[in-house]
Amino acid sequence: MLLDVTGWPPLEVVDGPLLMSEHGAFGPGDRSDYAPAEPGSGLGAGDVGRVVWQGDVP
Repeated sequence: MLLDVTGWPPLEVVDGPLLMSEHGAFGPGDRSDYAPAEPGSGLGAGDVGRVVWQGDVP
């Protein structure tokens, strides 16, 4: 999934977004937490702006 972060504050892009989700663990309206990929994780680490899913929050 791609997300256009044009115009987002730099700190929010670096820290990772908390996005509304319709398909998360807590049902419609919950949020999915994403964080920057760790270097060496094999999950696209090193790519500026690459984030990985951390979990769902109500």
